[in-house]
Amino acid sequence: MFSFSFNLKFVRYALANVTYVISFLMFITLLVSIYFKDGHSYVYIRQIIIMLIASFLLKFGLKREEVIKLRTPDLFLTTSLMWVYGVFICMFPYIIIANYDFANAFFEMCSGLTTTGASIITDFKSLPISLLFWRQITQWFGGIGFIVVGVLILPNLGTGGMKLFKTESSDSEEKAFSHYRDMAFAIAVYYLFITFSCAFSYWLCGMGKMDAIMYSFTTVSTGGFAPTDDSFGELVTTYWPGVVFMYLSALPFQVFVLNLRNRSPWRIFKDQQIQVYTLILMVVAFLISIDRLLYHTGSELGSQYHYSLFYIYWESLVNLINLSTNTGFGISDYSAWGAASIGLMATMAMLGGCSGSTAGGLKIFRLNIIQMFIHQQMNKTIHSNASSVIFYNGQSVDKDDLQGVFFFICIYFMTASFAVFILSFTGLSIDQSLSSVVTTISNTGALVVGGVSDTTGGFDGQTNLQKVINGFVMLLGRLECTTMLVLLMPKFWRY
Repeated sequence: MFSFSFNLKFVRYALANVTYVISFLMFITLLVSIYFKDGHSYVYIRQIIIMLIASFLLKFGLKREEVIKLRTPDLFLTTSLMWVYGVFICMFPYIIIANYDFANAFFEMCSGLTTTGASIITDFKSLPISLLFWRQITQWFGGIGFIVVGVLILPNLGTGGMKLFKTESSDSEEKAFSHYRDMAFAIAVYYLFITFSCAFSYWLCGMGKMDAIMYSFTTVSTGGFAPTDDSFGELVTTYWPGVVFMYLSALPFQVFVLNLRNRSPWRIFKDQQIQVYTLILMVVAFLISIDRLLYHTGSELGSQYHYSLFYIYWESLVNLINLSTNTGFGISDYSAWGAASIGLMATMAMLGGCSGSTAGGLKIFRLNIIQMFIHQQMNKTIHSNASSVIFYNGQSVDKDDLQGVFFFICIYFMTASFAVFILSFTGLSIDQSLSSVVTTISNTGALVVGGVSDTTGGFDGQTNLQKVINGFVMLLGRLECTTMLVLLMPKFWRY
């Protein structure tokens, strides 16, 4: 017997706010359409009106005290619905303007909002600039959306060891609600600041104003979708600031916000997650450089540096940052670097960046906690009576935290394996299925381990069913699997 005792008024409140924000983003897109006179302004005007009416109806009659009374199941349900709802209301411009069917529009919008960056678009010149801008700005919105979810919501769900990153320990609902709004606002301001800084840097390096804005959206959100047919690596003068902002966007935003607010910016670099992530990048880039030297693979970014160890290391680091942050820009043809290098790149793509960033993947802190746990157990094999406590960023990691980390890793790889199994049944080879899942569940977008279709090699060559499946895998990966999978349990609906 289902009880359905959820706070549906909070669900309405959350969906109404999402609708308001998307309406505002579409208004900006409308201005782009009017400025460039691409002839599609009426599409955006019509949908803005519909969304404003929908958001008004969703919020009609709601009272503040009814909204803040929440339980954990309400957060699970609301978080999942917000992302699925966002995909559906954002995909209409593709259907109306580009004449995409449901599967293509769904895949493209899932890729956008989850900042995966994979695309079925092959001819960018055939699409109006307003639609390309819509792809970029929704991807940017998905980036900040996940930061807010990762910092304020996922830690309160108690899954994946994320409660180590809780920013509010008060039991007062009123105080917590106010704190969450303040933190979300501070993160939004910081996100806007680095987006503006990235766009300004691109412009200083020679990009046109519109290209600089669009590339900054996809760089800061670590989405990696380039709005042109040109490879990002060919823009030699502009990939330098791009790499810096990819790296910054893969670091925990709440660390920057809290330390800047407390006027202690140097403490940012004492964060354990940032230290470990930076060290791993440097070491793995060195291993890739050694492998490339052994296999005599030259540099792609500058032919005059083919035999320069420093330049090979720099190029390896640039591409590693590109993939480990799950940005996935086309910088170099790393498929020619040898099996070991490709394996390391794919591993880093699955691992991802830091918790509380726009990057996807398993997250660095989980790898770090597992490493410390293994070290603890190795010590116990030598000194059986030794009792040691694992500390992460000054906090003790208790049994529940460890169980959360191991649970997430298990569910992550089980979900990936099941997705590979399902895609294989749709006609893809095992290699294509594996490549699809690595690309989508880690929200990387780049085809690190091979093609995903027989015809074109990309997602545009897949069937509609395969595209829809991959779209849902992107959503699962973005919301760390458990948030959506728990909705499939009958017990959840009897809570």
